[in-house]
Amino acid sequence: AHTLIAAAAEQMGQTEVAITEYSQAIKSHEIHSALHNLGVLQLKSNKSEEAERLLIKAIQVAAPQSISRTLSLLTLFEAARLLDE
Repeated sequence: AHTLIAAAAEQMGQTEVAITEYSQAIKSHEIHSALHNLGVLQLKSNKSEEAERLLIKAIQVAAPQSISRTLSLLTLFEAARLLDE
């Protein structure tokens, strides 16, 4: 339920509510999509270290067929960080 509420809040531009709900989903049980989406929101909120931690965790708990989306995002994130240096 927390993941659905978070997705709806995100669609309505309520980032803080979405972050709280995704965090609750993760506390309940670690869900790949919640970790991935929370990482994306943290990245959008300029919280890059937290975003990276969450995206790595998403890869760790993901089913093999779910990894590519998160891994692609993490790769882009790393490339952007290198360009900023």
